[in-house]
Amino acid sequence: MSKIISSFIFILITCGAFGQQNKSVYNDQEQSQHKKSIKNIYHLKNLGELSLPKLNSVLNELVYNGDEIHDSIAKLRIYRSYYWSKKDLINGLKSRVKLLAQYSDNLTKEEIGSAQMKVGQSYYELKDYQLALSFYKKAKLNIIPSDNEELSLSFGLVYLKLEKFKHSIAAFNEVKKLSNKPKKLLSAINSLGFVKFLNNDYKGAEESYYEALNMFSTNSTKIDSLHFAILQSNIASLEIKTGNLKKGRQRLLDIVNSNYFESIAKFQKQEIFMKCARAFLMSNDCLKTKKYLDHYGNTLTKKQKRSSKERLLYLELKTSCHNICGENKLSKLAFESYLSQLQKINKRELKLSNSAGTITSLLYENQINLAGSHLKLEKQSKKDLKISHSRLIMLFTLSSILFLVFSGLLLIWFIQKRKVQRRNDALLKLEADLLNEKKMSHVLEKQMQEKDLENRKLEMTQILNEIRDNSSLSEEVTNRLQQMKKKGGDVQSDIAQLLEFIKTINRNEEFNKLIEEKSDLLHSGFRDKIGLTFSNLSKSETQLLILIRLGLRTKEIAQFKNVETTSVRTLKHRLKTKMNIPKEVELFDFIKKL
Repeated sequence: MSKIISSFIFILITCGAFGQQNKSVYNDQEQSQHKKSIKNIYHLKNLGELSLPKLNSVLNELVYNGDEIHDSIAKLRIYRSYYWSKKDLINGLKSRVKLLAQYSDNLTKEEIGSAQMKVGQSYYELKDYQLALSFYKKAKLNIIPSDNEELSLSFGLVYLKLEKFKHSIAAFNEVKKLSNKPKKLLSAINSLGFVKFLNNDYKGAEESYYEALNMFSTNSTKIDSLHFAILQSNIASLEIKTGNLKKGRQRLLDIVNSNYFESIAKFQKQEIFMKCARAFLMSNDCLKTKKYLDHYGNTLTKKQKRSSKERLLYLELKTSCHNICGENKLSKLAFESYLSQLQKINKRELKLSNSAGTITSLLYENQINLAGSHLKLEKQSKKDLKISHSRLIMLFTLSSILFLVFSGLLLIWFIQKRKVQRRNDALLKLEADLLNEKKMSHVLEKQMQEKDLENRKLEMTQILNEIRDNSSLSEEVTNRLQQMKKKGGDVQSDIAQLLEFIKTINRNEEFNKLIEEKSDLLHSGFRDKIGLTFSNLSKSETQLLILIRLGLRTKEIAQFKNVETTSVRTLKHRLKTKMNIPKEVELFDFIKKL
């Protein structure tokens, strides 16, 4: 049993080890320390000021710690920062792709997501929008929540370039939800308006622009003039597009003549001058078109003047300007320069596209190599797993046998214990039954003794009642004899009456027995109720109650009993006292309710 538990724990630990997330071997804090050290050595503001050979030599000293993977990742990440500071898109992309292709197993999920998003942004700069979108989708599965805003913005821009306007609007709406800073929120709303404008939803674009304008009015201290100029410029473009050329052109001139115009960035000045030139070109105003076209040309940098899309746009506007001014020769020269510039830009973009394609093929080649090495590792791991599987089967078989033996012994012990328990329970039950029987017999004995005692009490009560009856008879005879003594003279008639009274008593006793026997026929259970309720009454008192219940009057009862009416009244009074009947209640009414 213990072996099974130990093997189970071993399997859990092994699975847990495989299930753990990769830990980064080179984190952001370590990278920032290395970059700071390099800057301090050469007194640099950024890495781009350093030559590549010097960077190579210093990296070997600062990063080296004996771990090959650690050093490789460290160098790639610092090279990536170096190329980014030098605005070298191709080499920066190479370093990022190499990091993902060769060292993804040594990066955390969040680091992989961040790298995938940066690769997508590099492809976006290189104008390979489909590849950029592909890497953004991969990054969405890995990035941390704090990067969602930046990723949604990247989605919005790439969908805009691919002219998938509905997807772009959804992405910018997501940015709008996630933004918690005024500048970012304003930028998101402005971008929404621009996408709607390109999608020919001019009403929706106007709503978004004015929502952003209202936001600027409430947060003007937190939002710089650049954002305001961009917003006003976009509104002007919308007004010109919807046929309100004069109003849109005036808005652009208001931006140029504003106090904040000089403080905005050069690229935004270029855009505003370009829009002014277009607006006056549309109204065929030759002089003002030339004026703002010259302003636009003066804002171009040396690099832009050599070969750029800005230079191409400048030549296009210049051709149109000379055309409306009737300067055909100058228009022709400008057009030839435009074609030459267009050819140069196409060649450069083709070169960049080929470089991006080479990097992509390098990425796939690295992935194929990694897949091959993974396949070898998989074969080796399958062999190791087969060996460990056979060992585990053997261990499991032995553990199962031990478990069955242990279970059998445990079952036998349990059955024996149950038998003993049942016997003990049966004995306890018998003891309890015997104890209950003893208690019952004791209770029955007690009840019989109480019954016997009650019977004896009843016998004593009957004897006492007979004694009372006899005493009342003797009392009546004594009373008559005393009356005869007092009377004196001839007492023969009185003696005859006394003898008749004694005979009558004997007859009455027989009649009383008959009344007692038949009383229940006259009133169901009346005699038993009297016996139960008033057990202290004598037979003669009970007979008197029966006669009263039968409805006989005092005189009739006296005749029946062969006594004086006063004796019957005395007996009634004694009965009321003995039965605790209130004086105001009649004896007949009381016994009638029984």
